[in-house]
Amino acid sequence: EVHRRLLPAASLVGDPALGRAIYDQKCAVCHRFGGVGGEVGPALDGMGKHPAAELLAEIVDPNRSVEANYRLWLVETLDEVLVSGRLVEETERTIELLDANGKSVRLERSEIAAMRRAESSVMPEGLVDDLPLEEVAALLAWLAGDGSR
Repeated sequence: EVHRRLLPAASLVGDPALGRAIYDQKCAVCHRFGGVGGEVGPALDGMGKHPAAELLAEIVDPNRSVEANYRLWLVETLDEVLVSGRLVEETERTIELLDANGKSVRLERSEIAAMRRAESSVMPEGLVDDLPLEEVAALLAWLAGDGSR
């Protein structure tokens, strides 16, 4: 339903400068684009080769096609602290997650009560659901470029 409502934005000519500001606010903490941003999610360089409607679908429904290394991991420690994020390193003694803010969390396996991989993406749903069509079009225009600042 959200995708259908926002789909007209894929046909609009968006303002890349406004799109950059929206990207910086909503996406850059997790995604690298044009050499800037986080590493929780995949780099977005080259996304401009995809049709805007396809990009919009991936943004609106981040769980529709998730690469294994970008799935959400849920970890409960022995003292009942819940930690979630992308698993970036796993050794015999430790694991390291990148949380939604891009912060590294290293846990000793001896501290872990339970650990499971979710079927969902680390990317939360709803990031653009409340944006006006013009702002969604602007974000798509920015992603269609090369990320030059």
